[in-house]
Amino acid sequence: MAPAELDHRAQQWLLAQVGAQRVVSVTGLRAGGSPWLVQYETSDGAGSAVVRVGEPGAAGEQDREVRG
Repeated sequence: MAPAELDHRAQQWLLAQVGAQRVVSVTGLRAGGSPWLVQYETSDGAGSAVVRVGEPGAAGEQDREVRG
């Protein structure tokens, strides 16, 4: 079952990666869970990103998907 919300630590990580100040909204794209569409605010306006979060130990599977 997918988590009901994107973890706060993942949100903070995303904000740091894109140089944004705050998350505006988070929408689960698959059955209400990961991947997540995150809309955020920056000093220049707004932006969005898709964040995929996996279970512990799923890094190998995600790495294969990225390479594919």
